[in-house]
Amino acid sequence: MQLRKATTFIVSTASFFLASNVAATSLRGVGEAVEFEDDILAEEKAGTFLLALVDYEDNSVHSGPEETFNVMVDESIYEIDDVDDELKRLASGEAVTIPVGTVLSSKSGKVETNGAKIKAKKGDKKDDGGKKKKTKGLFKRNLEGRTEAQQRNVDQLRRHLVSLGDKSVVAVRVQTTDAVYGFSEAVLRREVFGIRGDTGQDDTLNLSSGYEQCSYGALTFTPLASETGNDGGDEVSIVDGVVTINVDVAANGNSDGNVRNAVTDKIKAVFGSDMQAVADYWMYCLPPGTSGSWIAYAYINSYISVYNNQWCNYPSGQMHEIGHNLGYAHSGESQTYDDQSGMMGYSYSQDEGPVMCFNAAKSWQTGWYGVSGEYGDKTLEYSFGDGCLEKTLSGIADYEITPNKVLIKIVNPSNNGADLFVAFNAKKGINSGTVEAGNQVTVVQVGSGGGNVYSESTLLAKLSAEGSYTTGSNFGGDLTVEVVGISGNDSADVKIYFGSECTVTPPPVPTPPPTPMPTKEGQSGPQMASYNAALGAPKCSFGSTCDSGVTLNGRGTMSGGNEPNQS
Repeated sequence: MQLRKATTFIVSTASFFLASNVAATSLRGVGEAVEFEDDILAEEKAGTFLLALVDYEDNSVHSGPEETFNVMVDESIYEIDDVDDELKRLASGEAVTIPVGTVLSSKSGKVETNGAKIKAKKGDKKDDGGKKKKTKGLFKRNLEGRTEAQQRNVDQLRRHLVSLGDKSVVAVRVQTTDAVYGFSEAVLRREVFGIRGDTGQDDTLNLSSGYEQCSYGALTFTPLASETGNDGGDEVSIVDGVVTINVDVAANGNSDGNVRNAVTDKIKAVFGSDMQAVADYWMYCLPPGTSGSWIAYAYINSYISVYNNQWCNYPSGQMHEIGHNLGYAHSGESQTYDDQSGMMGYSYSQDEGPVMCFNAAKSWQTGWYGVSGEYGDKTLEYSFGDGCLEKTLSGIADYEITPNKVLIKIVNPSNNGADLFVAFNAKKGINSGTVEAGNQVTVVQVGSGGGNVYSESTLLAKLSAEGSYTTGSNFGGDLTVEVVGISGNDSADVKIYFGSECTVTPPPVPTPPPTPMPTKEGQSGPQMASYNAALGAPKCSFGSTCDSGVTLNGRGTMSGGNEPNQS
C-alpha cells in the first residue's frame, strides 16, 4: 500500500459530536487545522465493512444505541465519514474497496473519502482462458442465480458455523499513559471465564458459563491457554485467556476509538498481524475516563468487542457484545433494545445476573435447539395453509428433557423474511432470571432474513393464559396466536391459525365392511351357490338360500335377490 503523509488537514465540515464514541471523534470547526499525521491512500486499498452498535446501561437516559458504519484496514477500525445508502445495504463483514485519496486518520479514528465512494469488493478468478471473471463469496447475499431456498440454506449454514463449536477468547487488560482497567488479571480471568485462581472467589455466571449453558454445550468460549510475544525486548504473555497491553496514549478525555486502535496496533506488533490466527475473539477492557457515556460496543460479524472499565466484568454485557460479534442484532419492544426477555436487550450492572438466555427470534438464529442441537430438533416451522396448529410448548430451560417443542417459527405469507417466532419464556433454570415476560408466551418478529441473519427483532406480545394476539399490517396474513393454558413454569398450550377461528377438520368416519352371510358351523366366509346340472339351477352348499352370483344361471334371473335353494 502506498501512503502519502499529511501533517495538516483542513476540515471543511461543521463541528460535530457523536455521543456513542464508537469511532474516535473530535470537536473540529470549519476550516480548523488539525495537527497530526494522516494517511492518504495513493492507491485503492482492500478493507472490511463493519457495522458497530454502542450499548448503554438498562434504563439510563441516553441518545439511543449509536449505529455507526466503519471500515477495518489492516485490523485498525475507522468510522466512515460519508455513508451512502448503497454502503448501508452491505452486510457487516463484507469486503470493500477504499478509493484513492481516502484519508485514514489515526487521531480521529475516521476515514474521510472526500466525495469518493467505498464500494463492495468484487472477487475475481481466472477462467480456463486465462481471463478474469467476477465471483462472489459463499455468504455474499443475493448471488446471481441463487433461489430464495438456496439463500436460506446459505444463511443457515453461516448461522451454524458461527454459533457452534469451541471458540478461543483473549480478554485484554488495557493500560494507558494515565489510567488502567481497574481490576487485576486474576479478577478479569475469573469474571470472563469463571477461573477462580488465587482470587479466593467463584464466579458462576460469565461469558463462558452463560453461553455453554444456554447452548447446552453447542457453543463454548474458552480462554486461550497461552501465547508469548515481544514488546521492544519485553516479553508479553497471554495466560489463561488474559493479557495486559500497554499503549502510549492517554485515556482521560480521549475517545475510545483512539485507545482501541492503539491497542490493536500493539497487539499486532507483539503477537503478529493476524489477530484471529491467535484467538477467535478479542475483548478490549478499556480504563475509565474516555469521553462519552458508552458502556460497551462490538462489531457485527467480527471478532472485536470493547468495554468501558467494569463493564468488562458483567455477564450480560459480555454475552450481549459477543452476541453482536456472532451476528445477533438488538432485541426491542417499544425502543430499539428494550426487550428484556433476553440478552440482546439491555445490559445490566450485575456480577451474577440476570440468569437468562435469548428471546425467541435470537434462539432460532442460534440453531442450538434445532437440527444441530445436542438433544434433537425441538423446533417447528408453520406456514399459511397448514391448518390449525395445536401444540404444547416447553421453555428452553427444559430443552434437554422435554418431548415438546420449544420454538415455533411462523413464515410470513409475503415471503419477505419478516417472520414471527413463538416461545414459552419459562422462568426457571438457565432462564430463571429473565427480566420480562417470565412464564408467558412471547411473540417476536424479525425485520428480515427469516431469523437466520442479522436483523433487529421486536417483541409484539406477552401472553398469559387465555390471552391471544392477532397480527395487523405487520404481517402478510390474518394470523392468531392463542394461549389455551399455562402450567406454571413447565409448559403452555397454544393454538396458532390463520383466519377467524381455529377449526380442526375431524378425521373421516370409516365405512364399515359388508356384513358376511350366515355360515354353517365349521364353515367360514360368505357362501356362494354353484350350478347344479341335475337341478338345472344353482344349489347352495348349505342353508335355504344364498346368492347365486353374477355368472350362474338358474331358474330365470337373480334380480330379486337370493334365489331359493333347489332340491
